[in-house]
Amino acid sequence: MLIFGVCGSACSGKDSVAEILERDFGFAHISTSKLVRDEVLNERKKETRENQTDVANSTRREYGSEYFVKEAIRMGMNSSQSSGNLAVSGIYCVGEARFLLSQKDSFLIGVAGPDVKDRFERLKIRIAGKQDHMTFDHFMERDLKENSGQHDWEPNVEQVMRLANVVIENQGTYEELQAKVHAEVKLITGLSPFRTDPHLDNSKKEGLKSLDQINENVDLETRYEAFRFISDYFAVVESLSPMEKALAPLISPSHAVNHIGNQIGQIIVETFLEPDAYKALGRFRDLRPRTIQEEMILLVNDTEFLNCHQALTSSLKQMKDQIYDSSVKNIRQIEVNDEVQFNQKESRSVDAMISNGVRIRISSDAFEDLERERKNHRNGMIPLIEVLKNEKILDVSGFQDSKISHAIHDTIDHAWLFWMLKERGLFEKYLVLFDSIGNPEATDMYKREGEVVASIGFGVRYWANIEAGFIPKVSITDIAERFERYFDLGELDALHLDSYRKVRELVKYPLQREAQSLAFVFSNYLTELDEQRRKHGKIKRKDTRTKKILGELDPWSPDYLSFFVEAHNLLLNSKNRHRNTLHLVHLLFEDYLNKDDSLEGGTLILHMNTVLNQWTGLPRDGEDLQSPLLGLSLPPERINWMLANPGFTAFKDQVV
Repeated sequence: MLIFGVCGSACSGKDSVAEILERDFGFAHISTSKLVRDEVLNERKKETRENQTDVANSTRREYGSEYFVKEAIRMGMNSSQSSGNLAVSGIYCVGEARFLLSQKDSFLIGVAGPDVKDRFERLKIRIAGKQDHMTFDHFMERDLKENSGQHDWEPNVEQVMRLANVVIENQGTYEELQAKVHAEVKLITGLSPFRTDPHLDNSKKEGLKSLDQINENVDLETRYEAFRFISDYFAVVESLSPMEKALAPLISPSHAVNHIGNQIGQIIVETFLEPDAYKALGRFRDLRPRTIQEEMILLVNDTEFLNCHQALTSSLKQMKDQIYDSSVKNIRQIEVNDEVQFNQKESRSVDAMISNGVRIRISSDAFEDLERERKNHRNGMIPLIEVLKNEKILDVSGFQDSKISHAIHDTIDHAWLFWMLKERGLFEKYLVLFDSIGNPEATDMYKREGEVVASIGFGVRYWANIEAGFIPKVSITDIAERFERYFDLGELDALHLDSYRKVRELVKYPLQREAQSLAFVFSNYLTELDEQRRKHGKIKRKDTRTKKILGELDPWSPDYLSFFVEAHNLLLNSKNRHRNTLHLVHLLFEDYLNKDDSLEGGTLILHMNTVLNQWTGLPRDGEDLQSPLLGLSLPPERINWMLANPGFTAFKDQVV
């Protein structure tokens, strides 16, 4: 096994060199910085730079200067995600460097970045939009500390660089760095890269494009594929009979799980991505179930877990190029979305949707399948929209091949919710916030930025069917503490006071419905944000005066957090009839799918200010509203089922 250590100052390009070794030569890549962060979390400390430095120094002092490098090499030897060779980035101490170089077939590459000012500019791009601010003075101070170590367990990058076998200058483009790494590896080892195509690097692009990094997207794509793999691995086999499916957890050779939610799924993926299988198993066993669903997931025995871990590791290795290529496509689409964000003409604004309505039509290719399902469920209790919710059979207001579940999302969480919030004056109240992200309410509510609103509606629907006992990643106490911190810092003004008072009231009674819902819905938004970043890119925020891009919209910012609390409160307020409207839309969709004219090219048109006003209590002056339920012909049992399961179209898996 070849072992390449990579050292250099902060933002010099250490991880970029390691990633070239990983992508182009098939090396496994392990970052000692990641190991330090894991150690910080294991000690239940906050992931701050100060804590990382303290933990790293105390660990090396107690267990030996080589501790993190030795751990990285051990993990690399157990990893099957590589060609058998290993790149270890983040060699900071002389003791680490000497230990690495004492290993057989080991080499140390130093990376000499630009001057400290240019490296600070790289850092600003890296942390843009994050709650992780650093001034140039702080960066300089950190730089000095990383070169001041007196013991072999303390950081001293300058001394480590003197031990390097080769030093690569990294002051130009990524392509130039890639060519230098290829040449040096060839010279040292005789190895040639098996990939020579240019790596997509947008880290030095200005403005919008610099916020979505290809390396970040590859990580998100990897986690997405890992979640899919784990879900499929433990899914109930579709070929089983209904009785076999019901008994699958008891009689299946491998444990079967019907559904893995996104929040528990994110935690489980973290354990499976640990390269060391037995360390991953230990972390998995440390998880404590709080619901029956989580208990079913964690019932996986040790052999099944290890088999899945091995299969996942092998699958991700085989998919490495495919994942990278998918991320390149994602970045290209994100660049298109970025161009549109602040240059969108009015097309599907709130006013346009009020005028035109949401138009639903069955795709002609789906007629035969729909007719067959209609015959199978003509008098049954389970609605067609539950059976077919994941099928792409609809055209919805210009979106072709839409799933039924997406059509409900577009109708309720976009069109109706945008309309209701406009009626209640929330967009006007938070005009500065929405100006800073491109005004989706006034241009196109279905573009990327529209999800800052629609995700709240989706989360409320999702929460309606969440099992009792579920504990979200963010609690109502966490939200209240954030507001209190903003208040103490003087960052709250009149705009935020209504939300501040509401959260202070909710935190007194954390078990009440609105408090539990708010914690879940906000947690769900934070979880889904990674999926949005992967496919559609980060939502950018600009200075409305200078038009300069400031970074990513921070979901924890006072403005957005306050908007979130108020919008959520309006959704749960019975005066706005959200639950009633959702039930009505389910009924209208179900009735449409069961009518013959849906198979004859008929269109279902849902106007926010006519059909839905009947239920919201917000009629417009001078309108003569007729009941949308006249002529409805559905079995009463089916209507009652939909009423009892209000969130069923928010679940990807069957509720039945």
